[in-house]
Amino acid sequence: MLEKVISSWLIISTMTLFAPVIYAQELTKEELKAQRKAEKLDRKRAELEKFKEYKLWIDSAFFGVAADMILDRSLNRITLNPRSNFIQINGGKCIIQLNGFAAGGANGIGGRTIEGNITSYEVDQSKEHTPITVAVQMQSISLGLTSFMFTVNKDGSSRVTVSGWGGRSLTYNGRIYNPQEYRVNMGAKDF
Repeated sequence: MLEKVISSWLIISTMTLFAPVIYAQELTKEELKAQRKAEKLDRKRAELEKFKEYKLWIDSAFFGVAADMILDRSLNRITLNPRSNFIQINGGKCIIQLNGFAAGGANGIGGRTIEGNITSYEVDQSKEHTPITVAVQMQSISLGLTSFMFTVNKDGSSRVTVSGWGGRSLTYNGRIYNPQEYRVNMGAKDF
């Protein structure tokens, strides 16, 4: 008699343990598609809101691009530390810092930091959800007239092409940031 009670109890326990799992699997097959679609829509909404925030930063000329990779004219790629390699626009000023050297540099942290005055600032976005391009001209003592072409995508990834150093150009790849929210390691400026 005791064996029948124990075996009945095991069968009932097993059924109650696995029954909700089987039922849940049947439900999720039908609801999973709707759930994924809702999650995708939520991600797109959040991405669009963030893109609008990027546009506000750019329109106010107060943003930066933290570079995690640099490409030269020969398309050689160098991985960088985004905390110490950046281009920052701050009102009428532009700061560019390249810190890819192993030993100490002119700026005290292993590279160069150059600040100049912005002489031209143009924002272009042909359609609402397309990448934003910003053309900037900077005048500094150490670099002279330097051109920057920023391209900011809706996910925050950015590309900046810097040209004007005797016909040479460099391309930074990185992410846009707000200087009030993102901390960079800035060295002494060359001006």
